Amino acid sequence: MLKDYVSDNVNVDAIVTLKMNKRQAHIIYNALELYTRLKCAQFDVISSMFGLHGGRSFNVQQVDLLLKELKHNIFPEIEKGAYIGIHEEASGDAKEAYDIEQVLRNGLAWFNYSKGGFSIDFHKPYPTGSEPLPYMTIKKIKKIITIKE
Repeated sequence: MLKDYVSDNVNVDAIVTLKMNKRQAHIIYNALELYTRLKCAQFDVISSMFGLHGGRSFNVQQVDLLLKELKHNIFPEIEKGAYIGIHEEASGDAKEAYDIEQVLRNGLAWFNYSKGGFSIDFHKPYPTGSEPLPYMTIKKIKKIITIKE
């Protein structure tokens, strides 16, 4: 219902629905995770993304120095080793991105492990932004029929 998506701060004139598979949902989750961290000055996530998990080989120390310099140039007011907290005003629309990320993380976790678990993935999403939390539905496909001509 439209009223579920109306907030006091934003004029809502449309509701957007996406249909995708689980892999695509994971990709969007990862993109939102990266976006949120970059908006909160956590540039070190880039070397992690391409290094250990991305399978690329590079000079980690050199990349980390470049990322620290980039962070300092974009966020000169932030002290070395510090970040912007997601609840701080300075995080901007990272709050809304984080909220969408939380909903995806939670929905995928419950779909994959219907008995639940103890990680943050199973915690009810807590809104940090000014927008209402989105909701998601995941449907299990029981049988796929392929028709060939």
